[in-house]
Amino acid sequence: MEVKILPVFILILLVPVISYGEQGMGSLEIYIKSTDGERADYHGMALKIYQDNAKVPFKTIESLSGNPYKISLPLGHTYKIEDLVSSMYASVGYVTLQNGDERLELTVPSPGSIRFIAVYNDGNTPINNATVMVKSNDGTYEYWTNSTTDYLGDTIRFWLQPTIADDDYYVTTVSIGNDLSYSYYPISILPGVSRDIKITTPWPDVGPPLVVSVYKSLLQKVSKSDGGFAVQLYDNNGNKIDESKVNVMGEAYFSNIKVGSYTFRVIELNDDKSTTWGSSNVILDGKQTAIKIVKDQTNAKVSNVGQDALLVDIGIKADHIPSWVTKITNWATDGEITKQDFANVIKYLYTSGIIK
Repeated sequence: MEVKILPVFILILLVPVISYGEQGMGSLEIYIKSTDGERADYHGMALKIYQDNAKVPFKTIESLSGNPYKISLPLGHTYKIEDLVSSMYASVGYVTLQNGDERLELTVPSPGSIRFIAVYNDGNTPINNATVMVKSNDGTYEYWTNSTTDYLGDTIRFWLQPTIADDDYYVTTVSIGNDLSYSYYPISILPGVSRDIKITTPWPDVGPPLVVSVYKSLLQKVSKSDGGFAVQLYDNNGNKIDESKVNVMGEAYFSNIKVGSYTFRVIELNDDKSTTWGSSNVILDGKQTAIKIVKDQTNAKVSNVGQDALLVDIGIKADHIPSWVTKITNWATDGEITKQDFANVIKYLYTSGIIK
């Protein structure tokens, strides 16, 4: 039998490997000018560059290094260039990059200015020596310096980039000391326009009369048999500004105290010398009428406690207190639970040995 061998043809297709080299690049010079045609100061400027119809920036320049500003971009695309000044939208331009170099001019609006007058909640009494700062609404920009109010409550004049986009605005914060602050917004700035804004804070010029109760334990006030005591009042700079003796009910009284940060220190009067019984660092915002100080309590902080003085930090480290206790303390501060419930929490901490 004859065996026939059929030729087998193997077809080899050679597919060329296409090497895509680096896409052609072009140069774009961006020149930014003011409304009067002069070259604008580039400090504080940023650029967002969008390619074709993209919603997400192709490239973001956080801080310009000069004006004009040159950048290399891929050819064959249309670019939208947004200019931001002090985090505020300032200008937009479009350019198609086809062959080599292109130039784009952007015009930014003239800055406007604003001066603030800070007053207490009566709408008239000026706040002297308050700190006023201005930031962009997203917090990425802060004016280069803060201002301190004078005896009229006036600040310096802040020169700011106009807020021409719908979502842009500034936030102003008025602070008394390190712990009491009030934010006012939205603030709009018009191109080339100067104006004044009065900020009426929620604080009274003088808070209500204050009762300081002195305790020898968590639940028991001092009495006449425990000796003589006085409560001293110090301002945020450590200056003694007032003193009141503790009566037989274990209470001392203060009045005409301006809002701010203070330290109340209980002094035990013993012959010619006095020793510290306890103290509390307190933020008075015009709502408090009562403060509780416990023996050997130091570095305490009482804040936003209202009439019942519930939120008393007795110097225990936060990692020693169960998280649920902190939550209940917040509820008590906001009036969401009763004083009795809060007292049960304190009793638990005491009987469990978490506090002494």
